[in-house]
Amino acid sequence: MRTRTSTLLLTALVPAVLLGVSDAAADPVGLTPDAQAHFDAGVRYGTAQDYDRAIDEFKAGYLADPDPEFLFALGQAERQGGLCRSAIVAYNQYLASIQSPSSQPANPEHVDLAQENRDQCEKELARPAPPPPASAPVERVIEVPTPIPLPPVPWYGDALGDTLGGAGLAGVLAGAALLVAGEADARTAASAPTYDTYVSAAQSASSLRSAGELATVAGVAVLGAAALRYWLRPRPDEQPAVGVAPTRGGATLGVVECF
Repeated sequence: MRTRTSTLLLTALVPAVLLGVSDAAADPVGLTPDAQAHFDAGVRYGTAQDYDRAIDEFKAGYLADPDPEFLFALGQAERQGGLCRSAIVAYNQYLASIQSPSSQPANPEHVDLAQENRDQCEKELARPAPPPPASAPVERVIEVPTPIPLPPVPWYGDALGDTLGGAGLAGVLAGAALLVAGEADARTAASAPTYDTYVSAAQSASSLRSAGELATVAGVAVLGAAALRYWLRPRPDEQPAVGVAPTRGGATLGVVECF
């Protein structure tokens, strides 16, 4: 029968103060040369806290020589490497394998540590994850865009001024036409062969002259209003400005005009 004294493995992987191991024995004996090489390499990597490579060595050593102490060492390395789920599996396999009648007597300290560390890993896995930190409310800032100035409008492009100018010009032309017609009727009255013809032509001339004078005066007045509108129209630096501001459920359109 071969004996196993693997307490040195524990002290090499983790300080004895942490694992509750107070003594250190000699290297395990009875391993095959290949298994012993993997064991020694796993101890070196564990001492250097390179747990990933230590895990690989202990797994390879167990395949070379399926000794239960490799399972215990594997569980210790996985636990120290933060692999609690894998460590639980290794601890359970170790505890089950030492119950076999053909297995060597187990180290009591290893049995206790395997059970204790397995239970600790299960508690850590069962512990609920902390809730995510509450995010601070994001203050929504609405930026009001700068009003966009409209392009300047030339004086002859003023709609109100153009309307007044057109109406005034039409009035002057109509008045002139009426005055011309009135003058024609006045000449007809002057050369009328009969009294009735004279009276009719004279009355028509008087009516046409009055209407022409009225239309001309009105047209001139409207032209004056058009000229005043052109003079007082907004300057380029006083052109209307348009701005759009977002609001709840839509947007607000603002127009700034100078009068």
